Amino acid sequence: MYQIIKEEFYKEKPVLDVNRLVLWKKEHKQYNFKALPSIAILTINRGVVSKKIKLRSKKLKGINGKNYVLNNALVICFDFGNGAPAVINLMEELRALGVKTFIYLGFAGILTTNLKAGDLFVVNKSFSMTGCSKFYNGQDCLELQNNKFVNEFLSKLNFKEVAGVSTDAPFRETASFLEEFVNKGAKVIDMECAAIYAFSSFYNLNAICLTVGADRLLNAQWTPPNNLKLINKTFKSNFKLLLKLLS
Repeated sequence: MYQIIKEEFYKEKPVLDVNRLVLWKKEHKQYNFKALPSIAILTINRGVVSKKIKLRSKKLKGINGKNYVLNNALVICFDFGNGAPAVINLMEELRALGVKTFIYLGFAGILTTNLKAGDLFVVNKSFSMTGCSKFYNGQDCLELQNNKFVNEFLSKLNFKEVAGVSTDAPFRETASFLEEFVNKGAKVIDMECAAIYAFSSFYNLNAICLTVGADRLLNAQWTPPNNLKLINKTFKSNFKLLLKLLS
């Protein structure tokens, strides 16, 4: 798998350069802004963005999904799609427009009895089973960067840190697949975190992945979320906390 990607690949320049794409979009007046704040919150859960936030924020044009500039420090992004390619394509464009720090807030499946649905976790490392991550970093496991911003930000929070595994194919999570990564220490499973950490390491940017436990995959059985109200409450309360800390 991925044998076509050699070490030299990571030093090559892309034929389709996102900076040229952004310049083209500017020339054709696709955007209604000149540059973006340096911090972006990316969330899978559209329900956390209230009508009040939308009304007092600037809605952006020209970028996939729904995107709002809350203030000079922060842009909020949602409805950009699920999975690594969707979030990384968005992050590429945001990076070219000035974003340097990414906070991701998404869902995760729980792989252990020690974690509860509705709890929020910091994914400190993620085993990669996503094709997208390999184009930025060839490692099998991508880790949360250990830098000043990340350490200071996490010191303000009291979230449990867990290892995870990221996949492109949620409907091919077989019993043997899950067992392999549980044995390696994975506690949660998602579709984005490994690629986000690969992207951030490639460009030397800040990125933190926060996931809320939803469904459960244990003993070769899938258990759907049994308390959506609690899960949504966790999303909303922690989204408000992120806004307070980052604004």
